[in-house]
Amino acid sequence: MDFELYHEFLQVTKTLNHMGITPLLSGSLGVEQVTGVDFYPDDIDILVPGDPRGWNEIPAEEMVHQWSAILAAMAGLGYRLEDLHEHKFVKDEVKVGFGVIDTLPEFAGIPLAELPEKVDTGAHFYLPTQRQFLQLYQASLEDSYRQDRNNHKDLGKITVLEELLGKS
Repeated sequence: MDFELYHEFLQVTKTLNHMGITPLLSGSLGVEQVTGVDFYPDDIDILVPGDPRGWNEIPAEEMVHQWSAILAAMAGLGYRLEDLHEHKFVKDEVKVGFGVIDTLPEFAGIPLAELPEKVDTGAHFYLPTQRQFLQLYQASLEDSYRQDRNNHKDLGKITVLEELLGKS
């Protein structure tokens, strides 16, 4: 389990909370939190409010709500924007990428009202259940962008989640 990345996620989350944003912890780091299985995350994936239409329909700088404020907040935490399209920031060895939580209902069939909210050391965030993560990664198998970039890692997570949920 990557406690250093998780601690950094909590710091970013507290900053977002001060802006009125409750983010969702996604990706390998999020799956680790709900399964207890180490997936060796190499970044922090955070979903925040944004335009539900998707990456290809609007400019990247308009995709994430409060983007200018998030840029400033991340700079205040010592991060620099590395990739606008990916909404990816870097500080030393830590990478943080932002996606849009509002795409979950259409993309993966996950109603936002059903996402569990967690609180850890004063940081408020959403953390999908094992079943919701399974839905998310199964939907990712259909996404050509994810297939090109992360399919092998996604398949490993799906296998573990299915085993934990008794679906294998």
